[in-house]
Amino acid sequence: MNKVNFCALQVLRGLQYIDASGTVQLKGRVACEMSNHELIITELVFESALTRLHPTEIAALLSCVVFEQKRCTEPKLAPDLETVSSDGVLGTVQFLVYRTVSCKRRSHVQDAPQDLVQFSGTKVK
Repeated sequence: MNKVNFCALQVLRGLQYIDASGTVQLKGRVACEMSNHELIITELVFESALTRLHPTEIAALLSCVVFEQKRCTEPKLAPDLETVSSDGVLGTVQFLVYRTVSCKRRSHVQDAPQDLVQFSGTKVK
């Protein structure tokens, strides 16, 4: 097994997507169904971060995951989506991104530049 695969397996074990024997767990099966940023989206689902949101807020939040900036200016957010609080949904998302990225870094897994996720004007690697 090469180093890249070994490091990726460490990330999957650390986030409990596979168990110690390498068996894919429920979180791993859910992540397999995602096409982009599968770890972050799966963490949002399993941490129930989306359950208390209105469908338009879920759409806005998930748009951050697939956002590709084509202009030089920041898009304008609706006032109710601008609020950043550590105990709110954005705080939860930022924590889950941080936890996922930390696990990847501990396992020496690098994200490609196109894998950056942007939340509230801040790029999170």
